[in-house]
Amino acid sequence: IPLELAEQTIDALWDDEVSLRACALTCHAWLSRSRVHLFRVVRVVSSYQLRSLYHLLVDNPALRPLIR
Repeated sequence: IPLELAEQTIDALWDDEVSLRACALTCHAWLSRSRVHLFRVVRVVSSYQLRSLYHLLVDNPALRPLIR
């Protein structure tokens, strides 16, 4: 399917984390658009989660701009 159509579909799933994760794993072309929605809001409720997020962002600097 055309990438534009796939991106519109992913955008429609903006509040469905399970489906967005599935889209992110579907193919490399869908990963970026899925990440935009998956990392839009990050909730950290424990020090363990904060450390995990820190290490994720250190190992994947491209994710940093996605977090608001």
